[in-house]
Amino acid sequence: MELTERSTDPLIKYAEMFARRARKGQCVNQPYLGCREFAAEFVLVESDTPQPPPIDETRSLGWMLHDLDFSNPSDPQPRFFDAKLESGRVQVPAFSETRG
Repeated sequence: MELTERSTDPLIKYAEMFARRARKGQCVNQPYLGCREFAAEFVLVESDTPQPPPIDETRSLGWMLHDLDFSNPSDPQPRFFDAKLESGRVQVPAFSETRG
């Protein structure tokens, strides 16, 4: 989580707000995998929760939509990343590491 220059509250406030909402399964927008037709379900994984073993699969998933870049509000541009499944996990890069 990164704060913007407009933020006046400490990071811990936002982290606690996120955790409180995520424990209840609440989100502003339903997360999705690449496009909204592929909705993702989520649960908050607490640090003391034992982790199940990842699935044993590694492969390329191709280009996936990360988000829209609103730096020019009149013309938002899609930003993509080359998604890879590595031992059952997909690492999502920071927005600054995506391509237009």
